[in-house]
Amino acid sequence: MIIPYFDGLILYLINALKGQRTVYSPLHILNGKKSSQPIQDARLFNISEFFGVLPKLKRETWDQKITELTKEGYIKEKEINTYICTEHGKQALSFWEKDYPPLTNLDGRTFQDAAHGFWMRLQLLVQTSSCLLNGNHSFIPVSRNQEEQVLVKKLFKKIPLSSMELAQLLYRELDDLLSNVNEAGAELIVSAFSGHQHAGLTIEQSARKLNIDVFYARLLFWDTIHYMLKASVQSPYILLKELVLIGKPVQSLLTASTQRTLKMLQAGMSKEEVAAVRNLKTNTIEDHLVEIVSNIPDFPIDDFVSKAEKEQIKQAIATNETKQLRSLKMVLPSEITYFKIRLVMATIKEV
Repeated sequence: MIIPYFDGLILYLINALKGQRTVYSPLHILNGKKSSQPIQDARLFNISEFFGVLPKLKRETWDQKITELTKEGYIKEKEINTYICTEHGKQALSFWEKDYPPLTNLDGRTFQDAAHGFWMRLQLLVQTSSCLLNGNHSFIPVSRNQEEQVLVKKLFKKIPLSSMELAQLLYRELDDLLSNVNEAGAELIVSAFSGHQHAGLTIEQSARKLNIDVFYARLLFWDTIHYMLKASVQSPYILLKELVLIGKPVQSLLTASTQRTLKMLQAGMSKEEVAAVRNLKTNTIEDHLVEIVSNIPDFPIDDFVSKAEKEQIKQAIATNETKQLRSLKMVLPSEITYFKIRLVMATIKEV
């Protein structure tokens, strides 16, 4: 049984959430929505690798797929807007996991933003190197992002090599790096390069050429880019390392607003004081705190939840085998708020 990659991915995410989040939680994760709940959900349910990998996925497309999967008997509605996999769906999921090689390098939560900049610079470097090698000093850049164009120009000035030497070095580094990845993934990268009198293929065109699922090809492409990002900063790479370092550093896992809250908390302010100074609701600052704890394991939470309450919450999670906030709130004492439950859950990777 071979099902489309995107269908299987939806089944995988719904199954991972175990009916404890709405059907839109995985959509927000795939979109890379930078708010505390999808960030925490991605980490809590161990699906962070898919965070932000399909930023343009629309809700209409998602709704249509949920309807289709329900009609086909792969998923069923447990509560309003909450779905679980049926036995038929779990069987299809087991085949899906065998049909598509795993994306072992995908790390959307870490590289969601950095990967796009790295890819633009790599495209420009390859195109510029190819054109200069062929004596073409006037060409239309494959990326119109002026910031990335300036960075690549700086790279050429920083590394004093002839056009031939630079092209040879770039070829050696790419050949060595891509020899360590999935063959189809390497082909997707190489086929996308443009050069002198040569236009690169789109992912869709390459997928057809390789006879692989288009959605799988998209994620395999970024899986390969994420590997390149991690591996390029190691020796013996010179050009590719510079290509990573001249760009913006891998962005903080915290949103900009949460980073401001963190600085104020570290300065000794209470969450109520932060809310007042920033003219935000206390609930918003609590969302920031959950995001902070989700990404900074050693951040102290004793000022917000007592040790006894922490143990009560952990015990409730283990006993009831759930991470659903509403279910946990019902079995815990009234003084334990949703915020306290979320905060403790943010300290737990897997239960």
